[in-house]
Amino acid sequence: MKFLQKYLLILVALGLLLSSCRTAKSTSQPFPSPSAAGSETPFERPLATAAPREEALISSPQALAACDLEKQMRAMQPDQIPDWTQLGIDACYDMVFDLAQDGQSYTGTARITYTNLSGETLEDLVLRLYPNAPVIYGGDMTLDKAAVGGQPLAQESLLEDGTAVRLELDSPLKPRETLTLELAFSGHLPIDSPGEYTYGLFTLNSAGPVAVLINSYPLFAVREGGQWRVDAVLPEGDAVVSKTALYLVDLRLPEGWKVSATGVLLEQYQENDQEIFEFAGGPVREFAWTASPAFQERAELVDETRLRHWALHETEQAWAEALQVVADSLELFGEFFGPYPYAELDVIALPLKNASGVEYPGLILIRDLLYTTTDTPRLLPTVVAHEVAHQWWYALVGSDVLRSPWQDEALATFSAQLYQLEHNRGFYEGTRTYYENRVSEIEAVSYTHLTLTTIYSV
Repeated sequence: MKFLQKYLLILVALGLLLSSCRTAKSTSQPFPSPSAAGSETPFERPLATAAPREEALISSPQALAACDLEKQMRAMQPDQIPDWTQLGIDACYDMVFDLAQDGQSYTGTARITYTNLSGETLEDLVLRLYPNAPVIYGGDMTLDKAAVGGQPLAQESLLEDGTAVRLELDSPLKPRETLTLELAFSGHLPIDSPGEYTYGLFTLNSAGPVAVLINSYPLFAVREGGQWRVDAVLPEGDAVVSKTALYLVDLRLPEGWKVSATGVLLEQYQENDQEIFEFAGGPVREFAWTASPAFQERAELVDETRLRHWALHETEQAWAEALQVVADSLELFGEFFGPYPYAELDVIALPLKNASGVEYPGLILIRDLLYTTTDTPRLLPTVVAHEVAHQWWYALVGSDVLRSPWQDEALATFSAQLYQLEHNRGFYEGTRTYYENRVSEIEAVSYTHLTLTTIYSV
C-alpha cells in the first residue's frame, strides 16, 4: 500500500532481504532469467508448502452457520475450500448498504453474529469507524444504533477522531458464548477526497462519478492481551488490523450503477429504482467496495481465477497491460508462496491521492495516472505486482501492519522485485542497485552519528 510514499521507510528491511537472498542456496529448480538465460540469478524457486499448525483454531459454529457456507464456498477456488472449522472465525457480518441517488451518502444495517473466542468473559465490545479519521479517510460515519436482542447498548467514544466506539454489554459474554449485534449506521462521502493527508479511499470522485467506500461499516477491533486494540489512525501508512471473518453483503445502488467488491457476486437484480447486488466474501479480513455508473469492465478467466478490471474510459490504453501483470503475478506468487485461494480478483483504476496503489482482500486500487503517464521507467507493472502481492502479505498471512510492517510492505515490495526479475530484468537490476546504494548511505550516516555520539559522550 502507498507504494511510492513508503519506499524510504522499507529500504533498510528490503535491503537486508535482498542481501540474504543473494547468498541463499536451494536444491529446488533455479529461477530462470528471461533476459539472460543461464546466467546466475539471486532468486531460486522454492516449493510452496504449508507449515504445520501447532494448535487448531476452532471457529464459531454459529458464525459459520449465519454466513451460509454454501455461499461462502462460491468465493473460493474449487480446490481451495478450507476446513472452515479450523480458521478461528468468530464473526459473520450480514450487511445491507443503500447508496443515495447522488452517490454521496449511504445508510447501512448489519447483523453481526459474534462468538467470544478470547477465553475470557467480556464486559464490552469495541468497534472501529475508520472513515471518521481526518487523515487517510477524511469522511463522516455514524453508528446510529447498536443493540443486542432489541435492547440498545450504551456507546462511548474512545478516540477524539471518532474512529473507535465502546459498547457496554448489559450481560457479560462468557467464553464460547454467542450474541447477535444489531447495528444501523450511515456515512457521508466528501467530494474528491479533500485534505492534505487523505488517500481517496472514502470519497465521491466527481470524475465518473466514482464512489469509493473503503471500511465503510463498523468493524470489530482486535482483542489482544485481555484488551481491545484501539490504535490511532496515523497520517501515513495502513490503519486496519483485523481478524478473518465471513461476509454476506447486499449493495443497493441507484439504477444503472455498477459495483466492484471483495468476494464474488452471487446475484444481481432490479427492485424499484435500485440495482441490488449480493456478495459473499469468503474468509477475509475486511470488505471493500467501489461503485460508479461510468465503470467499464474487462474480465478474463486465468485458470480458475476470474480477473475483473474496472475503470473509466480514459485509462483504456493500459487495461490489457494491467490485467497481464495481474495474471503473471498470480502465477509467479502462487508458485513461490502458495496458490491464490479465491475465485476472483478485482483491479480498479481511479483517482487516488498520495498513493499509487492500495490493497484489500480480493480487490486492489491503482492510481489512474499510472495508466496514462509517459514517464520512464514505467511504474504501472511494479505497482500492480506490489498490490497483488498484498493478497498474501497481510490478506492471507494476517500480519500486523502497524507493529510489524516488514511482514506486509517490505515483503510486498520484495515480491514485486521477483515479478520484475522474471519480466523486466533491467528494471529489477536498476531498482536493486538503487536500494543497495540507499542502504549504504543510511548505514554511513548511522555509523557517523554513532561514532560522534560515542566520542562526545566520552
